[in-house]
Amino acid sequence: MEARSTGTKLGPNFMYGDGVWLVSENNEKYFDATSGSGAISLGHQNPAIIDKCQNQLMSLTHTGCKLGSVTRHDLACKIAEITPFKNANVLFSVIGTEAVETAFKVARAYTGRKHIAGLEYAFHGKSHAALNITWREYFKKYSYISSDDSCIVPAVPLETEQQVADALSEFENILKNKEIEGKLPAALIFEPVQVTEGVKIFPVKYHDGLIKISRQFGVLTIIDEIYTGFGRCGRLFYCNYLSETPDILLLGKSLGNGMPISLVVGEKTIINSLESGVQTSTYSGSPLACAAANEVIKQVINNSHWETAEKHGKELFRHISNLMKVHKLGSGVRQIGLLVGFDLEKDNFESKKILEKFIQIALDKKILLFGGGVHGNTVKLVPPITMTGNDLVFLKDTLESVFQCLVEELNQ
Repeated sequence: MEARSTGTKLGPNFMYGDGVWLVSENNEKYFDATSGSGAISLGHQNPAIIDKCQNQLMSLTHTGCKLGSVTRHDLACKIAEITPFKNANVLFSVIGTEAVETAFKVARAYTGRKHIAGLEYAFHGKSHAALNITWREYFKKYSYISSDDSCIVPAVPLETEQQVADALSEFENILKNKEIEGKLPAALIFEPVQVTEGVKIFPVKYHDGLIKISRQFGVLTIIDEIYTGFGRCGRLFYCNYLSETPDILLLGKSLGNGMPISLVVGEKTIINSLESGVQTSTYSGSPLACAAANEVIKQVINNSHWETAEKHGKELFRHISNLMKVHKLGSGVRQIGLLVGFDLEKDNFESKKILEKFIQIALDKKILLFGGGVHGNTVKLVPPITMTGNDLVFLKDTLESVFQCLVEELNQ
């Protein structure tokens, strides 16, 4: 039997998938509004991606990290072309948290410093260095984490221009104090959208300001787009919204559409500050994963999938906002592209319990949803960005039914 720490948490065992749908061993169809933890942006069993992987399986499946392949070279060239760097280099890794660890090594090599700064409520993975910046203490329970190696920037309200200005001023003061102490960080890492802790969306001006201020102190900026990249956030990358270019870009999840691959991307002078052999991983740059990634990039760009993601995301935002107003079940609907989060609340009921009921009712109605958030009361909607108009109608109609059933149950 599978250990409880990694064990499945939601729904039955599934046999096969098709687009937004997963089919259980009992032949029941479920709408996957989780996109396989954000990785299946182009849908389950995407035909062209499967075709490319099958062809790659028949020719070359593995080389190890120190031998090249045509698909790996092609992917590095494509990434260098589409990311916002003049002379980009690509450092291959396998999973998101490995990319985070690798980026920290690059920043330390380039700056000669050791500390890493991050934002409160961040989630960057569950490996050692990533946990230093990851907010939730529960994840750190059995790891030895030294807070001396990290610097956490407090979360503050960012709803007005003045609040953004105040937050940036506070960040600048933190760096000034760190400079006096001789503890300036090598890098600041941030997620443009804090998905794990409730789809928390930051103003573009805030991120531009973080990058500008960091640059004044020689602090590299690492933008973690493992969740938001490749059309999910209404642009090809979130950093396409920014006026300032971060120093390092992290990519993963939907890049492989189910195949494990992640990347660290930045200017050659920065990425190559890490000496040869310091960061290697047996399966990094896997020909099979690279074949999938090449097709993902082709489809996202050729079809401008980010435009459909934004269109469907706005429609869900309007629909859910109305449902919450009608049923008086909370507030705080947040949306960027096809990332939607909303907080459930009702007088005299524990919010976490309401969330549990909502997810269970949704499951009974054949929708797979994840919850979370800082206060444990956030519903997260992350369906594939390739979902059709009919898929959207099903999702909206079923969510309406879930809201209605939840209110009836709470009023009993």
